[in-house]
Amino acid sequence: MKFADYQFWLDGIPPDQKISRRASLEQAEKSLGRKPRELKNAPPIPEGCEYLWHLFIDMKNAGPVTYSEMVAFREMTGVHLSPFEVDCMRRLDESWKRANR
Repeated sequence: MKFADYQFWLDGIPPDQKISRRASLEQAEKSLGRKPRELKNAPPIPEGCEYLWHLFIDMKNAGPVTYSEMVAFREMTGVHLSPFEVDCMRRLDESWKRANR
């Protein structure tokens, strides 16, 4: 979850800003010619979890990741989620909600 929490934090827009932290840090990187500490120390995605992250992003782009949305996703794509994958999608969605309050 460290990877996901960090990604959600990067995509957040601080109250005194108009752009995401990610956009601000990427602009700083271009200006400084080096990676800011916040980007350099990014937690890596756990090995073997890339597909879960991409699956979550695909589902999240359609809206909240609820059980009924996962059923609809399966019906539309033919992708059947294991109980472990369903749990991962719910945990990632909860993390996203915490980051976006």
